[in-house]
Amino acid sequence: LLLAALYLGVSVMGGFLFGDFKSSVQLSIRTLIIGFVVLVSIELVEPMVVIGTLARVLAAMAIWCGVTGRMDSDVYPARLIGNFPPTTPNEVAFLAAVPIIYFVWRTVNVDMSFARFLAMIPLGFIIGLSQSRTTGALIAVIVLFLIIRGTRHGRLRLGMTTAAVVYLLFSVTFTDALQHFGTRGGTSSIESAGSRIVAWNA
Repeated sequence: LLLAALYLGVSVMGGFLFGDFKSSVQLSIRTLIIGFVVLVSIELVEPMVVIGTLARVLAAMAIWCGVTGRMDSDVYPARLIGNFPPTTPNEVAFLAAVPIIYFVWRTVNVDMSFARFLAMIPLGFIIGLSQSRTTGALIAVIVLFLIIRGTRHGRLRLGMTTAAVVYLLFSVTFTDALQHFGTRGGTSSIESAGSRIVAWNA
């Protein structure tokens, strides 16, 4: 919470310097309230209970947004957006990403659940339909890392890791999958993500 407060304080200072002070303060206060609620919940209840409950709630919310949402045809290619509540493609992808990370971690370290495995399938489709490049790339890296570092089912983990590496090498060598991923299937250059990289560096 202290790190979050420091980060938000810097953001507020930046907002003050560039004329967005009021909106920066409002956003920072809302974020701190959420952080405080999470901190209190973890202090009152076992942390894994809070994390597991949060993951299930976010999974249900992501699936709800996916079912009730629509493909936005105003952009090419069409991206999944939520209608109730109104949700952008990147927000829908983030809602699905957090529970996937928890479900994979629990599967490779704690126990196996068929319901959890079934839930990961629509969540993966939601991330794919959202066409969120940042979320898609990070989820792929994090899931592969979790599988490698898992403590259960050593042979299964080795097989999954080998299959993922072979698939990645095949995609890079013989297909234009990375180009398609970077341009979202459009005709623009893959360097269209350059503005995002500039923002990351900032």
